[in-house]
Amino acid sequence: MFEGTLDFKNEAAQLLVQGICELSAYDGIDSAVQELGISRQAGVFITELTVCELHEFCLKLSSQKAVELKVNFNTATKLAELVAELNLSQLQKLNVSTQLYVKSLGARFEHDQLLASKFLGLLSGAMEHAEQAPSNYFMFPVPSELIVVMQRLQAVHLNLYMRLLIQKNVVGLEVDSAKVDRVVASMKIQLQKTRPIKELIAAGADLSFVRKYTGVKHVSSKLFTQCRMLYGAHWQTEFITAKDCETVYEQFKSMVQSRAPVVKIYLGLHHTFGYRIETLYQFIQKTLVSEFEHDDYQLNLEVSKLLND
Repeated sequence: MFEGTLDFKNEAAQLLVQGICELSAYDGIDSAVQELGISRQAGVFITELTVCELHEFCLKLSSQKAVELKVNFNTATKLAELVAELNLSQLQKLNVSTQLYVKSLGARFEHDQLLASKFLGLLSGAMEHAEQAPSNYFMFPVPSELIVVMQRLQAVHLNLYMRLLIQKNVVGLEVDSAKVDRVVASMKIQLQKTRPIKELIAAGADLSFVRKYTGVKHVSSKLFTQCRMLYGAHWQTEFITAKDCETVYEQFKSMVQSRAPVVKIYLGLHHTFGYRIETLYQFIQKTLVSEFEHDDYQLNLEVSKLLND
């Protein structure tokens, strides 16, 4: 038997992210990053990611093997053998000390319990494969000795077994801080491009607007479609009401005169009036064309510049 690592479906990366969030909530970010072995800038970056961004971040961590679930299989097997020999009376007595031990750990217990629970979940998967699909057992690098002894454990044993896994540091995260920092640096560059795009899509901008005014000519149509389906699932056809038309246009002209960027203008109108950007854009373009047809030559030039900007 041996000491090994496990990582299936980004489990280890997700545990790192959860650990940072939980430990920093209790003890602060400095204590959390020290406990988990990553840089402070990486820890702060993780806590500021959105839920959707966290998923992609975990995928990147896993692809770089920046974090893995480390298990001392020798100790795990010995502890399972020990617990399997205990009767109900002995377990009840030991459960009292287990409760006291849990209280003594404070916030750290939740993180350690999460690691131990994840290990037991992966172990259950290995046991199931060993029984039902022996040919696929190689997917789970778990010693057969541990599989055998785990089959002797009953549900009443698990509370104590988990406590011992935590107490003996059988399960932990093996983190390569340098790799985590590289993933963070790469993700920061990516988010500088994608966050403004997603903000516009969420505000109701269409693909042509996004491509024209963000300066990113090659915005992925796949990204746009995914975001549109997410944010626009319940959108309905809308029109700017008669009472808002004049106010919207006056605010637009005021922001143009202040030389605000086009993106800032439409996001400002969206946040002020609640209309989607595509609705605002269509209304303003029609209004500009109307003025273009009736106003003097100088205004025509200004409007023409706006239309072709």
